[in-house]
Amino acid sequence: MGSILGVNDSSLLSDFNNHIFSLVEGRHILSEDKKVLMISETLAMENNLTIGDTVELRPAEVGVNEAYMFINIMDDSGPGIPAKIIGIFAENEVQIGAFIRPAAGIVANQLFADHSIMTSLGLANQGQYEAVTFHVQDPSELPRIIYELGQIEDMGWEYFLIQHSDGDYTRISGDLQTVQNLIMILLIAIGIVSTIILTLIVILRMRGRIHEVGILLSVGISKKQIWRVFLLEIAIIAMLSFAVSYATASLAVPALSQGLFAGLPALSELGQHEFQPMPLAAYSPVYLLILLIILSTAYITTSMTIRLKPKQILTKMS
Repeated sequence: MGSILGVNDSSLLSDFNNHIFSLVEGRHILSEDKKVLMISETLAMENNLTIGDTVELRPAEVGVNEAYMFINIMDDSGPGIPAKIIGIFAENEVQIGAFIRPAAGIVANQLFADHSIMTSLGLANQGQYEAVTFHVQDPSELPRIIYELGQIEDMGWEYFLIQHSDGDYTRISGDLQTVQNLIMILLIAIGIVSTIILTLIVILRMRGRIHEVGILLSVGISKKQIWRVFLLEIAIIAMLSFAVSYATASLAVPALSQGLFAGLPALSELGQHEFQPMPLAAYSPVYLLILLIILSTAYITTSMTIRLKPKQILTKMS
C-alpha cells in the first residue's frame, strides 16, 4: 500500500527540482495525460514492473486498528482503476526512519498520478487541489512575490501555508559568487599590469618623438599646438582600439561562456540563457579611465621635453 499524489505536471514538483527524486526511465506526467502513473525504481524492481505496464489502483487511507497496527480504513473492495506506468524515478536521498513508518509513508512507495486518477479513486474532487506550485524566473523576486501573495485576503490562510523552495539557486549561488570574485580579482590584476605596460609603451613612444618636437618648436609651432596634436593622435588611436576591443568581446563572450558553462548541469536546469557581453555603457567608465591615464602619461612625458628650447632638444639628440 503506497501513497498517491495527483499532479498536473510532475516535472515542476520541488522534489524533482531539488534533486530529491530524479527521472531515470520514461517521462514526466503532463497536464493532458489521463490514467498514467510514475513509480519509484525500488517499487518497480520489487514488483517486476517497467515502462508501459498497467497496474490497478484502489483507494487507501492509513489508519490504526485495536492492535495499533497500520491498516487501510477505506473500502477497497470495488473495481480498481487501471493506470499505465509512463515514468520511473530514483530516490537520491536515504529516508531516515523508514523502517518505523507505515507502507504509505515510505518514499519508495510514493506514486505520482494524474489528477483524473485521484478523482476516480474518490481521493479528490474535480477542480480541487491540496497544493499549488508557482515557479519564479528570478529568485531574487521570491520574497516580494511571497509578500504580495500573503496580502490576498480571500485566499483563506487558515487552511493554506506558503513554503518557498530555492534549492537550485541556493546551491549554486555561493559557488558562482566565489567564481565571480576570483574573476574580478583576475580582471583587476590584468588591468593593473596592462595599464603599466601601456604606460611604458606611451613613454617610449613619446621619447622617440623628441627630435620631432625639437623640429616643430624650431619652425615656430607653439607648445600648445604640439600638445594638442600629440594628444589628439593618442585619443584617436585609443578610441579605435576601444571599438575593436568591444567588437571582439561581443563575438568572443558568447562562445567562451558556452564552453565554460557547458559542463555545469545546474546552470542548464535553471533555464536556457544566452550569455551576452556587457552593454557599451558599462565599459565606458573603464575606457574613460584608461584614456585619461594614456593622455596624462603622454602629457607628462612630452612636458619634460617640450619645456626645453629647440636648440637644447636638438643638441641632446645629436
